[in-house]
Amino acid sequence: MAVDPYAPLVVLERQKSSRQTFLSYAIRIALYTGLTASIYWHASGALVFMLGAPVLSVVAILAIDVPLQRWEIARFARTEVYDDAIIIMRPGRKHARIEVPFSSITGYSDSSAEKVDLGVDQPRVPRAYLAIPTPSEWGRTKLLEVLDKKGIRRQD
Repeated sequence: MAVDPYAPLVVLERQKSSRQTFLSYAIRIALYTGLTASIYWHASGALVFMLGAPVLSVVAILAIDVPLQRWEIARFARTEVYDDAIIIMRPGRKHARIEVPFSSITGYSDSSAEKVDLGVDQPRVPRAYLAIPTPSEWGRTKLLEVLDKKGIRRQD
């Protein structure tokens, strides 16, 4: 049987479950509703909280929503590993398709069981977008084997 030279060496994919999607949207709705309610409260004449509550709501959004987005970005994607590059796809995100040539990868970190973080020479995207989700031990092992064969070393 002939081997397709254009077929990926490894394909890894992890998608959000309906429960995870519901929880992330529920958290965001609660945060943004709180911001709207605090602004409405101030418009009704409560001067004491006029500066405090909107600032606290914005701080809450930054403290909870931004890390939640980074967590989701790093753990849900489809990754295809080819002979010359790794392609990471996250439909619906700002950087929906990222192609990382092996020549630009300086190392990797596999400190988390859920993902492998890539280090690159000159990153053009945030670090969270360079994370490869590893939904199974088999896929994780295959990915680490390919990285080792390419001469890319662990950086922990």
